[in-house]
Amino acid sequence: DIEALPPLPEMEELEEGVELLEDLMVEDRRFGMKMQALRGEFDPKEGEDDSEKSTNLASAIMMFPGPCLFKVVARNAGGEVERLLGILESVEGVRVLKHTTEERMKGKFVSIEVDAHVLNAEAREAGCELLRADEAVKMVF
Repeated sequence: DIEALPPLPEMEELEEGVELLEDLMVEDRRFGMKMQALRGEFDPKEGEDDSEKSTNLASAIMMFPGPCLFKVVARNAGGEVERLLGILESVEGVRVLKHTTEERMKGKFVSIEVDAHVLNAEAREAGCELLRADEAVKMVF
């Protein structure tokens, strides 16, 4: 019976130690992102298509300008690493800081991890798109 329940306390009367939703969102980043999604904060702007190509989520969860990690898997045909780094470096708003490589499948492919400083989500997406368009590239993430 709902009438039998005790009344809820006013905000001022809450016991110390009871966390507010906003405090929880700051402390637990994943919970905060879930709440932002429920509130529609990652929804596309009015008139935009809702697609995975949107930069709304990246803008919300990544700190721009700031560091960004690109991972690329490409055919290892000699000179590919430097050429692909040049493609990424050519994107306005992306500055390659360092990279590491590791050969895969007995040298047939190369995995490249690129640490970069990126100005915004759009620059990150532009870099990914240019890399994906290259014939030698198999995966970008």
